[in-house]
Amino acid sequence: MVAGQRKLMLVRVLLSALFGLVLCGATDDVRPPDARSAHDKIRVLRTGKPPAGTRILLSGSELRAWVQDEAAYWASFGATNLRFTLAQGRATAVGDINFLKAHKAATGQEANWLLKNLFSGTRPVSVTARFSSAGGKGRVDVERVEVNGISVEGVALDYLIQDYVKPNFADARVSEWFPMDFRVDHFTVAPSGVTVVIGK
Repeated sequence: MVAGQRKLMLVRVLLSALFGLVLCGATDDVRPPDARSAHDKIRVLRTGKPPAGTRILLSGSELRAWVQDEAAYWASFGATNLRFTLAQGRATAVGDINFLKAHKAATGQEANWLLKNLFSGTRPVSVTARFSSAGGKGRVDVERVEVNGISVEGVALDYLIQDYVKPNFADARVSEWFPMDFRVDHFTVAPSGVTVVIGK
């Protein structure tokens, strides 16, 4: 995948902190309607051409269909059975992750002793993150991570982000403000979906 395709954009920013969404996958003629609609809206966003003030809603059903449409890509990074729920300003993603497979896919190297002993095998994972945006900048703050139903905090969480999230998704920004591409001014996350507002 070329570097340009891994550029940050709004919806990928929303979920890359959770599982690293990217634009790839099935062709339009075999996509279900909601997935096709999501890809079409994202394609419009990526052109950078919508007039200032344009509001684009990606509904929860469109985003869920998009995730399912990208299942083969996710599997190559060791993530399967992915699903998520949206809340006001937050999203929770759950799935099964093989951390060792993900680490090797991202780095080409075998995992170190600590990763092998802490995160070997496929584990059920849940991640809740809070999203903020204003003036062309966005922010993702991870609020809670559970592996095997056990909360991961402190040093273990820092290690997970450093050894799994960053190597796999180098452009994912966590707990820091970042500039958004494609003239996105701000976005809102709600149970009904994600609304993107285009700036000047």
